[in-house]
Amino acid sequence: TPVAVDLVLTWIEEENARRVEAGDSPIRVISGSTVAAEKMAGELAGLAMNGCRSAARDVARALATVLPVARPARLSEATRPR
Repeated sequence: TPVAVDLVLTWIEEENARRVEAGDSPIRVISGSTVAAEKMAGELAGLAMNGCRSAARDVARALATVLPVARPARLSEATRPR
């Protein structure tokens, strides 16, 4: 109900003021999709890096079949940031 929402929001404001004074992080009101994104960010980054390494390896192998004189770079060299 509107009364309950008002009570909860007032409590959050008061609690956040207390937390800021204590040097703690304030309460954040966020959506479920934000929670999912925060929890999955590390896992997705790992999957993306594995996918990039795999793709780099596949491209190097494909180039080696078309240009047999060219030696594909080692994976660590191909994926090293420049």
